[in-house]
Parts: sequence; structure tokens; C-alpha cells
Amino acid sequence: THEVADAEDDNGHGTHVAGIVAANGTDVLGVAPAANLVAVKVSNSAGLALFSDITEGVQFCITNAVEYNISVITLSMGSVAGYSAHCDASYTSLSPWINTAFNNNITVTVSTGNDYSTTLISSPSCINRAIAVSSIDKNSGVSSFANRNSITDIMAPGGSIVSTKMGGTTETRSGTSMAAPHVAGAIALLQQYKQEVEGRMLTGLEVNNTITTNGPTIDDSGGSGELFTRIDLL
Repeated sequence: THEVADAEDDNGHGTHVAGIVAANGTDVLGVAPAANLVAVKVSNSAGLALFSDITEGVQFCITNAVEYNISVITLSMGSVAGYSAHCDASYTSLSPWINTAFNNNITVTVSTGNDYSTTLISSPSCINRAIAVSSIDKNSGVSSFANRNSITDIMAPGGSIVSTKMGGTTETRSGTSMAAPHVAGAIALLQQYKQEVEGRMLTGLEVNNTITTNGPTIDDSGGSGELFTRIDLL
């Protein structure tokens, strides 16, 4: 009901995230530089979003997945409230759509938030079928700002990431918002490879199992007490 033709960024956050996934230039090269992006605007110019709009955005991607060849959705946003366990029961509008995406081989990566918590992650990253992505720095140390806990699925670079800037040129940002699109780009490449080699898509379960169980171990014993997997595309 709210679909419009223009989803241009008016905040800057989305432009930076998009560049991490698929920038293909001389200054910034994204994880999947040949990927196409579908922009779905769910937040206002201040970067604030309603869960009802996020739900409609996910629903739009599922409904139009065949037309636009959508294999992964990335959400670099989260609630102020934090969760220590899966929160599907608290988000009965959004969680079924993330489950539907999963069942249709569309992976949803979500940032865990930046509240320095070692026990809580924000929603919707706490939804079971979403891939909850927390942040490491460029030396594979856990970012101090990064929310993480026992239901965090994977770590990816989120500290001092250079990417595209709204209006042109580049800028450096840090956050789990920068980590989630690294994983989304990796999934896009995995899906492309699977299609070219075997002529089929990876299932949601195959994607989750592959990326969350392959890669170096990140020891957060001094924080959350957990061992995490760092994204490793190779």
C-alpha cells in the first residue's frame, strides 16, 4: 500500500550499507560487486522505522523475489530493547515473514545493535530464522560496541569500514550495521556459485549451516563468554 517508485536514500546509512554489499568502483569494491540491489525504503530521513514498515519491506522482497532475483535481504537496523533469547513470539507480524523468506531460500541478515551489550541483541536480529550478525574489527577482535550473546550467529567486519557516501565519494563508519551487509554479500556470491555449478539455489538451512559453521573462531571469553564464527567466504 505504501509502494513508491523512488526509494532514494535521504539519511546516508543505507548508501553506506549498500556499498559494502555491491559497490563496484575504483574507491570502493563491495563483497559482491556484480550483484544487483533492490532498494526498499522503510525508514525516514532520521533513520527511524516502524516494525510494520519493516514487515512490509520483507514481504515486498518475498513477493517480488522471482522478478528481481532476490536471494538475500539485509537489515541494518534494530530496536532499543534487547533480547537474550529468540524473540519470535514478540514479533508475530514480522517473524512469520522472515520464516517465509527462509522457506523460500531467501536469507535475512540482521545487525545485532551497538549498545555494548554482552548479553542482549536487538530485534529483529533475535528472530530465530534471521542470521544475527555482530561486529569484529580488522584484527578479528570483537568490537567493543557490538551487541552479542548466545543466539548471535556470526561475526563480520564492522569497525572503520570505508564505503559509499550519500551524494558521492566515500566515508568511514563503524557498527554492526556495517557487519550485516558483509554477510549478505557473501551469501549472494554463494547463491550465484550454487546456481552456476548445480543449477539450483542453496536452501535457507544450507546457507545458515554453511556460513555459521565455516570460518575462524572468535573467542569472546572476556565478554559474552561465547565462541563465534567469523565470516570466511573462501
